[in-house]
Amino acid sequence: MQSRKAFTTRTFNFSFRHTTDSVILASQSVISRETSPLSPVLLTFGSIEGGTARNIIANKVVLKGTARTLSKENIKIVPRLIKRTVAGICQARGAKYKLNILSGYPVLENHSEANQILRECYAGLYSAAKIVATPQTMGGEDFSFYLEKAPGAMFRLGIKNSKIGADKSWHASDFIADEEAIRYGTELLSLAVIKYWEKNK
Repeated sequence: MQSRKAFTTRTFNFSFRHTTDSVILASQSVISRETSPLSPVLLTFGSIEGGTARNIIANKVVLKGTARTLSKENIKIVPRLIKRTVAGICQARGAKYKLNILSGYPVLENHSEANQILRECYAGLYSAAKIVATPQTMGGEDFSFYLEKAPGAMFRLGIKNSKIGADKSWHASDFIADEEAIRYGTELLSLAVIKYWEKNK
């Protein structure tokens, strides 16, 4: 899974009405041109707050967003690119800004040995035919912090059960989990711990 940085930009005292547009468009353009196309970066402005009426130019706008990438190198570059872009546009427009870069999640990278142990344990307990290798995603995951400190692997257990309505995305307001799946997860993790210690005595 990807590495993520969150940021908030506040711009004040616009001398030109398109300052906010320029920040958004230029930031995305700079990111696409100054990072490798073989290592994607996703820049999202998810919140734009400002103004009091439709016919009055706001004197302050707050932009909030996230930058996501699968590259450890890019996640170091992106904050610098955002800061340079915002500073340059605001200087050109005669505006002031305040930029807060929040610490995010590192790239989640499973350890091959842990992956293999989990595969073997699942196949032995249930069925190898049910193991599905998922592609990389641009979602953030705090489990990645653990994997920076100790070998391990993240897997998705599978908790979908349409019979009880457990078929919604985990970010949906009506999400529920099939708690019967907890037993399978407990069995798998318990056996994986035993296998790990047997291999690393």
